[in-house]
Amino acid sequence: GGGDVPNSADGGASTNAVSTLDTSEVLDGNTWYRQQAFRALNQAIGRCVRHRHDFGAIVLADPRFQKSDVVNHLSRWVRPAVHRYGTIDDATPSLTAFFEDNQRRRHER
Repeated sequence: GGGDVPNSADGGASTNAVSTLDTSEVLDGNTWYRQQAFRALNQAIGRCVRHRHDFGAIVLADPRFQKSDVVNHLSRWVRPAVHRYGTIDDATPSLTAFFEDNQRRRHER
């Protein structure tokens, strides 16, 4: 037939040249893009905090991070440290205290 090609494995018998794709494992474009974006974000977060005595603050200034379903795509070890604020002004006292506390601890070691 028109879509058949010889199959060398069985001595030239015809098989259908069109392969079937298991669409249950194929991601749509938005899902793939989102997965790649979170992979890159989690890598960047991991580079900020390199060892157990290291510290850093990562400010995710995007309203999407107010949603739990978005935060759930962050690495498991990061999720408990996520704090949500409405504005950077709301976050400033917490950031200041965080860095002061960690600088003090670093000098105490």
